[in-house]
Amino acid sequence: MIPANFTPWLLFNYWIDYKIGGLDPTTAHIHQVISVTICGLAIYWVLSHWMSTWLAASFSLFFLSTPVSYTIIQILCTRHYIEGLLYSCLSVVLLKNFIEKGGYWKLIFSAIAYFVACLNKEVYVPLFGFFTAYLTFIAINNRSWSAIRHLLPYIVIVLIYIPYRAYALGWDRLISGYGPKIEHQGITDVVNFFTRIINFNHFKGLMYSYVLLLFVSLAVVFKANKLKTLGIFMVGASFAVGVLVPAYPVMPTARVNYNYTFVAVFVMLLLPVLWANILCRSKKLNLGINLLLIIAFSFSTYKNLSVYNPQSPLAKANLHRDIFKRTKVEGEAFLFAERSFSILKPAGAKWHHAGLYDIRERVLQSETGPKACYKICDCPKSKAIFAYSDGELTKVETGKETCN
Repeated sequence: MIPANFTPWLLFNYWIDYKIGGLDPTTAHIHQVISVTICGLAIYWVLSHWMSTWLAASFSLFFLSTPVSYTIIQILCTRHYIEGLLYSCLSVVLLKNFIEKGGYWKLIFSAIAYFVACLNKEVYVPLFGFFTAYLTFIAINNRSWSAIRHLLPYIVIVLIYIPYRAYALGWDRLISGYGPKIEHQGITDVVNFFTRIINFNHFKGLMYSYVLLLFVSLAVVFKANKLKTLGIFMVGASFAVGVLVPAYPVMPTARVNYNYTFVAVFVMLLLPVLWANILCRSKKLNLGINLLLIIAFSFSTYKNLSVYNPQSPLAKANLHRDIFKRTKVEGEAFLFAERSFSILKPAGAKWHHAGLYDIRERVLQSETGPKACYKICDCPKSKAIFAYSDGELTKVETGKETCN
């Protein structure tokens, strides 16, 4: 099973849920709420090291209320995105604390937290680019390259992860991942990637503000120190390229699933805020920027939480409010029904139904039970056919359908 090797931390999560609550999904839902809560606190914790507590808090709430987060949070099988971000934040805080106060154990635990983030979801591997940019930034500020040697533990993790990933997927899929290969359209896909992110999350107005914010910040530093501005610009450009290069081969996946843009959205939102706070040392200017951002994030959070968001894939399904009851009725039939029959067009994806078959056979040790069929003409003629209707499974009358 690829997920058992490729994203083992997610399987470890499921094991915890199963050991505590068995097949009752209540435990999984509680675990999800706890993970989201701790992730929000972790985002706040790491950002409070670089910006005011109020700005860090408003950014954390804003990010978790965006459409892409809204989608990730509702789907239990995407918990590894959330927890991966949590461990990434822990890794960054430990590194910063090590740089400021020393203690090599912090550097080692930072690298371990980074490794756990990668084992949650491969989208956190490019965090190495942040470590490189951050330590380079410190080296430029201190006019000493000694800080670069602290990259060694992270390099070791990357060197471990690359063959591990190749073992799980094969060397031919080292970059493309385990999904179907999609033809890359070059610069068109790069533009589409960022355009889809901005449109999906309603960021058009915010992006214009961010561009203005960056130019103001750079102009302020340029006026004070041209050489320092050039160094900061080079580090920022290197970081942007470092993040973009690993993402480039998988950018076409944004056409398939917005889950894959979760980290990209976080980086796109955070970088301008971080830059503005680091570059603008004038108290009045910094206060003005913070106040402007807090108001913008607070307004956006209110808008996201008060208006039912139609962009989420789950939200579209939830327009039919009976979907939760339907999923439960059909799911319990797949797991516990003792006779063999067909369920016509059940809710959910085919892999979801296949997972229920596996649970029934491997965990409940039951070889007989219903199977899904997605077209009535493909249903076995020897078995009765049932379909969901008004809160229960009812028998479907056959014989009148045309299968040509």
